[in-house]
Amino acid sequence: MVSDGSGKVAASAVMATELGYVAGVTSALQTQLDAKQATLTGAATTIASTDLTASRAVVSDGSGKVAASAVTTTELGYVAGVTSGLQTQLDGKVSGNDTRLSDARTPTGAAGGDLSGTYAGPTVAKLQGRSVDGTAPINGQVLKWDSGTTSWKPAVVETFVTLADANATPDASTGNSFLWTLTTNRTLSAPINLAAGQRINLMIKQDATGGRSLSFAASYKWSGGTVPQVSAAANALDVVTVLNLGGGIFLCSIIQDIR
Repeated sequence: MVSDGSGKVAASAVMATELGYVAGVTSALQTQLDAKQATLTGAATTIASTDLTASRAVVSDGSGKVAASAVTTTELGYVAGVTSGLQTQLDGKVSGNDTRLSDARTPTGAAGGDLSGTYAGPTVAKLQGRSVDGTAPINGQVLKWDSGTTSWKPAVVETFVTLADANATPDASTGNSFLWTLTTNRTLSAPINLAAGQRINLMIKQDATGGRSLSFAASYKWSGGTVPQVSAAANALDVVTVLNLGGGIFLCSIIQDIR
């Protein structure tokens, strides 16, 4: 209800619902409206009518306006849990060309696994967890598993060697079985490079003529102290087995006239 131009009570054009909208107003409506912006200004003008690129971090651009950055929300999530400046942390790490990665570094401390002793000079004590015998190898030997001592020991590769027709010196570094055909009387020198406890086999053969004699070096020792004579028949074959007892003593046995 309002008073009309004649001061009479009259119904106004304002509906009761519309009139209710002024409830709570604390000052003149026009004054308040005049203080508001007619249009959007400032940083938000770039997004007044256009959506931003989805799932991007929001930044202020070079003009101070709201803009979507190139950083995705997934990438932004990777900084969750960071406790201090990222660049400071990165600068404290070793880079790929850092001299600490290329300079030699001498290890220290006790060795482990198959090594014994201490760094920087450990020794190989085992191979695959199995002990290596301390016997020094000689030329041509390899490490061979010895089930009797349950260790790796220096040993000659199982090789057959033909000796030249001359006074011979069997070299255990070249093999462990030797064939020597006698074409004249010969002398057999003590073997070389035969480690203590190792043995070789000497196959002594007469040529087609036969009758060749063979003398043995004094370091060859025989049963009863008697040095045998090799079989004299043409093409006869004897086999002498030589075991190094150590101390320059070689224990020998012979199988004669093998046919």
